[in-house]
Amino acid sequence: MTAPRKRLDLPGIATGTGALLLIVYVVTVAAEGKLGTRTLLLCLAGLVLAVAFVVIELRSREPLLPFRYFRNPDITGSTLASFVVGAAHVPAFVFLALYFQEVRGYSALDSGLAVAPIAAVNLLISRTAIPPALAKWGPRVVLTAGMALLGAGLFLLGRMPSDGSFLTDYLPGALIFAAGLPAVFVGSTMPAVKAVSPDETGVVSGLVNTSQRIGAGLGIAVLAALAADRTKASGGAPQEALNEGYRLGFLGAGCLAAVGVLIGLWLVARGRRNGPASAPAPAEEPAGTARA
Repeated sequence: MTAPRKRLDLPGIATGTGALLLIVYVVTVAAEGKLGTRTLLLCLAGLVLAVAFVVIELRSREPLLPFRYFRNPDITGSTLASFVVGAAHVPAFVFLALYFQEVRGYSALDSGLAVAPIAAVNLLISRTAIPPALAKWGPRVVLTAGMALLGAGLFLLGRMPSDGSFLTDYLPGALIFAAGLPAVFVGSTMPAVKAVSPDETGVVSGLVNTSQRIGAGLGIAVLAALAADRTKASGGAPQEALNEGYRLGFLGAGCLAAVGVLIGLWLVARGRRNGPASAPAPAEEPAGTARA
């Protein structure tokens, strides 16, 4: 017998998407110092849509985002960790491209080749080290270790001088950063996916991935604003001033990764108390169902 098709939550889609677009746009514009009446009105509209989205989802029988998921700490922790992953690693790639092209004078092609070792190590670690690490320690420990590597690499990148050596000043931090990437990607997703029944993994996976995209947008906006302010405040030569800003951006991303370590440790502690996997989030009862 064919299962009944679920109704598409169009009000939830409209209000949720609209709220995200407006809020990310306002943060980006505000980071550029362009606050004005129009920006403030758009911010207010985004907040109103966000509130409307929450109200709609709480009242809907078939919500786009069932808030009952957040009763499960594994889902909440994974969502927060994924947000931090996006806010830390995406701005890092932006700052690397700007560092090589604007500070070191690389061409766009040379800048791309400079970050190629990160992609190579990422692929190598994901194929060789991550599967046995997951089998031995589980996703929570892998997430925590990955966040630590991510943060260590970013802090090292935050020390690069404007005339630094590719081999000694850039490559060590880049490779440590690269080693942490596959660990945080897998580790921030698996706890949430394992916490629900198989037919709900798509929704939860979408929630975790969306939080990463939101984190990326907000992370770029905020860290780029901090970097620009540091550059303006620097009294050195143009390239040195730019480098000061990018270094602050890397350090800010590293601090976000340190927050991710704390989230990972919280998940590890929960896992040791409650076992290898949390019970699936409770299903919502149909309206009118009587309790025994």
